[in-house]
Amino acid sequence: MTRTFQGHWLTRRHINYGLNGEKYYQKNPSVIYSGNFNLEKVISLKLKICVLGYYILKINGRLASNTVLNNDWTYFSKRKYYDEYDITGLIHLGENFIEVELGNGMYNPFPLKFFGKHNFRHGLKDVGEPKFVLDLLDLEGNVIFTSNNAWHLMTGDRIFNNLFLGEEVDSSFEGKRLSYKTVKLTEKEQQTLVKSFIPKIREFEPIHFVKMSKKGEKLVIDFGKTTSGFLKLNFECTKNKKVQIFYCETKENGKLAYETSFAGGIGNIPGITGGPGSPEKAFEKDVIYAKKGTNNFKNKFTYHSFRYIEIENLSIDEIKSIFAIPVHTDLSQTGLVKTNNTFLNNLFDAGINTRLNNVHSVYEDCARERLQYGGDIVALITAMSDTFDLSQFNRKVIDDFLLGQTDRGGIPETAPYMGIQTNGTGDGEGPLLWQIVFPYLIYKYYQYYADQKFVADHYPYVKKQYDYLMSWDLSTLAQKDIGDHASPKLTNFYEATPDKTFVGYCTILLFNELTIKISNISGKETNELLEENRKIRKTIDQLYKNEDGTYGQRSQTAYAFALFLNLGSKNILLKGLEKKIKDEKNIFNCGIFGQSILYTILHKENRDDIVYKWLTKSGEISFKHMLSNGNQVLKEQFTDGKLSDSGNHAMFASYLKWYFEALGGISLTENAVGFSKISVNPYFNDEVTKIKTSINTMQGKIDTKTIFKKNHWHYYLSLPNKIEYTLGTNLKSFTITMKKTESRTNLHFCQK
Repeated sequence: MTRTFQGHWLTRRHINYGLNGEKYYQKNPSVIYSGNFNLEKVISLKLKICVLGYYILKINGRLASNTVLNNDWTYFSKRKYYDEYDITGLIHLGENFIEVELGNGMYNPFPLKFFGKHNFRHGLKDVGEPKFVLDLLDLEGNVIFTSNNAWHLMTGDRIFNNLFLGEEVDSSFEGKRLSYKTVKLTEKEQQTLVKSFIPKIREFEPIHFVKMSKKGEKLVIDFGKTTSGFLKLNFECTKNKKVQIFYCETKENGKLAYETSFAGGIGNIPGITGGPGSPEKAFEKDVIYAKKGTNNFKNKFTYHSFRYIEIENLSIDEIKSIFAIPVHTDLSQTGLVKTNNTFLNNLFDAGINTRLNNVHSVYEDCARERLQYGGDIVALITAMSDTFDLSQFNRKVIDDFLLGQTDRGGIPETAPYMGIQTNGTGDGEGPLLWQIVFPYLIYKYYQYYADQKFVADHYPYVKKQYDYLMSWDLSTLAQKDIGDHASPKLTNFYEATPDKTFVGYCTILLFNELTIKISNISGKETNELLEENRKIRKTIDQLYKNEDGTYGQRSQTAYAFALFLNLGSKNILLKGLEKKIKDEKNIFNCGIFGQSILYTILHKENRDDIVYKWLTKSGEISFKHMLSNGNQVLKEQFTDGKLSDSGNHAMFASYLKWYFEALGGISLTENAVGFSKISVNPYFNDEVTKIKTSINTMQGKIDTKTIFKKNHWHYYLSLPNKIEYTLGTNLKSFTITMKKTESRTNLHFCQK
């Protein structure tokens, strides 16, 4: 067997965290490994490194890259991503030094019990002391230096680091020599190694503070928007002292609302504790043991979600500079929409900001949990695919969920799985709408990126999941869900979601239809699946179709799912839906899935005015109210006062796709392969008279422009010739002027 690495794992010796992990929260320094090698002549060199935990790599004192929080989180026992660097420009003749500093990341998580019950160290299972393996190779692939027992190990200046709780730094540290272990990689471990292929995490443009004020003996600093990232602080001290920094996403009733990002809800749920040794309140917090003179601090192994910080034991005069530095996976933005409507622009930007704030090698939900929930991805995947290049990132996400597939075939609620399986189908398996992320994301990947082989390679696992679910009694299976999560009508998490069991049956039908589509793409026979489709539809009609042609309890969610799955009469359902939304004061009262469906369904049926009223409405339950705090990000819920909810959460950002479908007029058709076919049907609204849209697809760039001038609407479309298009009804009465080049088609539609 070809070995990916010749080097050995280097890891510090076992640390006793106590019987219940209570000693984890005590000082436990980061570590720095250093090795040296000699060069008699300068040659081209490549460095390969795999790390479990986070790492910072330096060659001769210089950073090997501009990336941060290095390490792609996944199931470490099943998949280990490694990085490669060309370090030719960092080396010189003679002795050269390599330095690898390790932080805990998700490989050495805390034992804090999330919501009083989920312990990361037990749930993730793939945990341990951070470790690395490294090979240095020439262009011929000859290994000239590896991680071995000739390295040195010292403690670093981070005397505590945890991804959720923060970092403690000793500015006066001198380092302490430690012993370490060398462990040979097993053949099984070698087989789990895969070269990292997703965009990496990096720092972005620093954010200057907008306000600095005193609050008693403390300083409060406002950066003007909520971001996720590092703090960079330079200050002068006249004596040694302890400086504490608390991070906060938002304010409620004029007060800093720290609770929205308390890890695992610890500190804001009465009677719930995080377990032995854990803090009573799980603040995002950094501690600096400052030295006399100049102190420079920047996070290394923790990123925070914050707009505000509160600093203890530091004066305004002592601060020389301070910045918030956004840090996230470097997803390339491929979709852009700009209008002459300020609020619509702000809402678009808020969706982008919130998504980027919560993507660090996985699609996280929020700072409180930082978990990759399948349900959130299902609700957002079309909006995200229109907006970002996910051609590589989604391959990893799909495999994250595949690596968590149980022997039975079920898919976890979160990937990596850490214990949360809310009303799931079994141990390690999530509720239905969270499990559907696996086939749904694969199908969407095909629509946007046209990789038939990738779909075919994953077909056996999709079929395994489907066969497992269909082995259940359907009436029991339909109950294994939490339904249309986060409806604005709900007062708490445990309240029944709208038409929950009906949605369960609809999800079973959707599993069937996705399996049919993936089977067709993979060249597999579908007769049995089609027969099951008819049976499931018949069962739904028998159980849930009302005499007037509506379904279930006639909630907005029921209308949305029925229309999405082509149940019953479209006209009856549309009329009922319109009346329902009107009766409920133009509020979209469905949850994250129903809202995502409504944006697409209402556009397809030329009811964009309903969506526009919802997106731009005022009132307590509205996006305008959600953004009125100036944070420039979305909240987890529309309702105020629930401090257990995140102030930086993207799950309601599915409206972004409506910007492209309606304002831009560009909708991917159901039979599109790699963005090969679109429907063109722009929405015209007298309050939005200038719109520019662009989408970079794998076929090339699509540009649109809408403008109202001289009492006429004009719509301009430029797209690659490789993309087929059909015109919607909103353009039927327009005159068309076409100019075609060798590669592009340019169309001008003018209202008659």
